[in-house]
Amino acid sequence: MRESYDIIKDAYSNKYALGAFNIFDVESMRAVIEAAGGLKKNIFIQITEKTLEYIGFDEIVAVIEIIRKKTNQKFLVHLDHGKDIDIIKKAMLSGFDSVMFDGSQIGLDKNILISREIRKIARRKNILFEGEVGKIGSDDIKLRRDLPFKTNPPDAVQYCEQVKPDMAAVAFGNIHGSVNSKEILDFSLLAKISGLIKTPLVIHGCSNRNDREYKTMISIGAVKINIDTELREAFAREAKRVIARHIVDPRIIIGQGCEMISRKVRDKIKLFSLYS
Repeated sequence: MRESYDIIKDAYSNKYALGAFNIFDVESMRAVIEAAGGLKKNIFIQITEKTLEYIGFDEIVAVIEIIRKKTNQKFLVHLDHGKDIDIIKKAMLSGFDSVMFDGSQIGLDKNILISREIRKIARRKNILFEGEVGKIGSDDIKLRRDLPFKTNPPDAVQYCEQVKPDMAAVAFGNIHGSVNSKEILDFSLLAKISGLIKTPLVIHGCSNRNDREYKTMISIGAVKINIDTELREAFAREAKRVIARHIVDPRIIIGQGCEMISRKVRDKIKLFSLYS
């Protein structure tokens, strides 16, 4: 983790962010890694528990190891929104560089208790630990009545003082999924939280933002900006376009869809690096 920690520390000190890109299969992972490799920039490859289930835990670990040996590219493998403690521990034993525990829906005290346990293991194994305090929204219609999704600053202080995460994910009106008209980002709240906790920030729900919003997040202390929905949308649009041409070769459909993922990744990496 020493090198990983130094990467985060440098981003925090010099006001730039690493793109954190969710992958959903082996092809999308290769598309993200190749895009980053061409720019020689550090990134996070983000893997959810659902993706681990879809690809297979051992299979994805093996593929990552093969890609690392063949390309010699540097990227940080991150477990995103980990909730299953056993899976988080398995990830830490399997070569992941970074893990997140999402305890946002279990109450602050229990979140702190479990986060501290995972944080201790992560520190012993030189792995970055990301914690979440406050509830980041979802575009699930059932959750929209809970808007706005915001972290209580005293809760953030208590969490960071007791857990000491390497990175903290907070809510300031951001919602996972597609941007919608009900979503209002409270940058004053984000700045207040950042000033109080003095911890590198992670921003979730960051697809399809405008340049000014990204710049503001980074200037406030964001070192990791998560992009998921935007990559899926780019893939789906291109796949539909290719299929509309009556192309039935899955290799062409997937390949061209993944090229759109690569383009999005390159654009975001360049954008997040501009602010350093």
